[in-house]
Amino acid sequence: LVDVASVTLGLPERIRFGDTPFAAVTANDRRGQPVSPQRVEWSSSDTSVAVVDSATGQLVTFAAGNVTIRANADGRLSSISRTIVPDSLGDLEGKYFHMCGLGKSGRAY
Repeated sequence: LVDVASVTLGLPERIRFGDTPFAAVTANDRRGQPVSPQRVEWSSSDTSVAVVDSATGQLVTFAAGNVTIRANADGRLSSISRTIVPDSLGDLEGKYFHMCGLGKSGRAY
């Protein structure tokens, strides 16, 4: 049995609406050595903005806004807050309207 003493989460600083980055969990034992937790459970402070796929750790964004992602790795908690920003075309109020097109970067939204 792995003894997880601390957990740290990692996500890119800048996340645009439509991005799907992976959340990284770093777990350490009491000596500070990396360990692999047996189980990681994810949660989101606002599921209308973003959620984390429980199987892969991939963040799925639904709208621009603020969100806090939490991980529980073998009973140790960690969280990270991010602002999901609109694409370069401006805030399309993704919570209320549905549009599609290409941003300046050629990325679909």
